[in-house]
Amino acid sequence: IQLVLSSNTDIHQIGDTLLGTTSAGLMGAIVESLLPPIEKILPQIDSTLLALRKVIESGEVRNSMKNIETTTKELALMSQSLKKIVNTDVPVIMKDVSTVTQNLSKVSTDLSKVDLEATLLSLNETLNNLQLASTKFNDKSNTVGLLLNDPSLYLNLNATMDSSNKLLIDLKENPKRYIHFSVFGSKK
Repeated sequence: IQLVLSSNTDIHQIGDTLLGTTSAGLMGAIVESLLPPIEKILPQIDSTLLALRKVIESGEVRNSMKNIETTTKELALMSQSLKKIVNTDVPVIMKDVSTVTQNLSKVSTDLSKVDLEATLLSLNETLNNLQLASTKFNDKSNTVGLLLNDPSLYLNLNATMDSSNKLLIDLKENPKRYIHFSVFGSKK
């Protein structure tokens, strides 16, 4: 506190109020320089806070928060399901893959033991025999070749079959022409 005496010679009476002033000082100077701009900004801050309050109180933010919460729960469930799959199903699948791999290895080993040259020679011999049989089937100098390639033999066989069919039909329709028998003996 600093008392600054005036050049006035009047004496104050008992009970008079002395007017004092405060020195702004460093803090006072800062407050005095910032107070007017802050007073201008306060209504804008107030309206911004009101708008923010409306947004927060609106259903959109609540809905967004609920959606985030639901998504988080679903991700947790999916994580548990994935963990179950990894812990239970993957080992079974890997065991099956191992079995298939072992079987393929066995087949590969078995194939390596096969005498491929002897098998191919046997197959070649079978094909040669088949070709020889085919040649004989087409040759008209033997019975099978004639049966397969001679049209007159085919026609004769067809005619014989037709006659046999007619004979069988006639035998069914007229058996007495062909079969004679007597229960009590024959007539002489």
